[in-house]
Amino acid sequence: MRAENRRLNYIQIVKHLHPYYSLETIAKSIRIIAGTPTQLQDFLSNTFPREVTDTVTIAETRLLHKPILITEGYLYCADVTLLGRGIAEAALNHFVRKNTSGFRKRFGLAFEHYVNVCLSRPDISYFRETDVEAIYKVAGISGKVTDFLVTGDDGCVFVEAKGVVPRAETLCTANPYLIKRQLKDSIIKGIKQIVECAFLLDGASSQISALEKERFGLIVTQGEFLLKRGIDIAQDIAPNEIKSLTVKFGEPFPYNNIFVCSIQDFESLTGIAKQHSDFLIAFLRHCCREDANPATMKMTMAQHIETFFKDLIPADEEYTRLESRGLKDNRLFDKTMDVITDCQAHWKGKLVSITYDKSIELQRILKVS
Repeated sequence: MRAENRRLNYIQIVKHLHPYYSLETIAKSIRIIAGTPTQLQDFLSNTFPREVTDTVTIAETRLLHKPILITEGYLYCADVTLLGRGIAEAALNHFVRKNTSGFRKRFGLAFEHYVNVCLSRPDISYFRETDVEAIYKVAGISGKVTDFLVTGDDGCVFVEAKGVVPRAETLCTANPYLIKRQLKDSIIKGIKQIVECAFLLDGASSQISALEKERFGLIVTQGEFLLKRGIDIAQDIAPNEIKSLTVKFGEPFPYNNIFVCSIQDFESLTGIAKQHSDFLIAFLRHCCREDANPATMKMTMAQHIETFFKDLIPADEEYTRLESRGLKDNRLFDKTMDVITDCQAHWKGKLVSITYDKSIELQRILKVS
């Protein structure tokens, strides 16, 4: 990375964003992901409570939260990859800190919507949560509902969308109790919802023929938990909770048919254009078949995805991805470009000294606030 590409001087910032945004607003936005040398030193030297335990052996760099250094004359970033990821996660991290429960609820709804977008393929048929609730209502029952019920000719998949990421302890500790505590309101909750929903639909006479065939469960998470199989959670992490669940609802389908998948892997899986009859059911059946044999068992969903498409797509055929299906809204980008264009037009022909004075004022606000 060339040194000049690591720096952004304050005059450029002023010309691109001011006067549409006040200098105070610009400074507030910058401070979310930036700090002065003193602020950065304090931030990095402060010991987080979770880091005093001996269970944490791997943790992401804190520079993800502060990838930009505020210096005299310009903003500086040491690594462009760190900067890109830091900016991408800045909004999420900022709003989580400000209003954890409120933002998580709204983010959870958006995450569920995105999982719905990923499921929108010609070879995947599914019911939404509201459709399942309608079945409950007709049958006069109530209880947990999964976010999606994928159906096919020879099976179905109960899909739960969980917009959650693992904590450092969850990734690194060997203590099952600590893992269970961290997963209680996410993956373990998802398993409970899947099992209860399957149990209730069995008693609802819903006329969904796919329920009488092979059943699978899939929990899609925001982050990678490195916990792929429901059977491992049932046997090694939360056996007592699963035992209570079995006493209450029986075993609507085996726990080795339940899988956990990160949204990144789920995007990769559903984003390949190659079609297959009952696509998601076929994939999870492939996962079960591979995991049943120690010689072909996989550690991650990404490995299953690789072998699934290796069998599906001939070696001489290139993978074709579907067009971008993300929650993309060009209105925000277009609006931002309009702001930059208008601000540049405003400063065109103005004395350089005026722009310089504004840049000095911006530096002052960043340092004293």
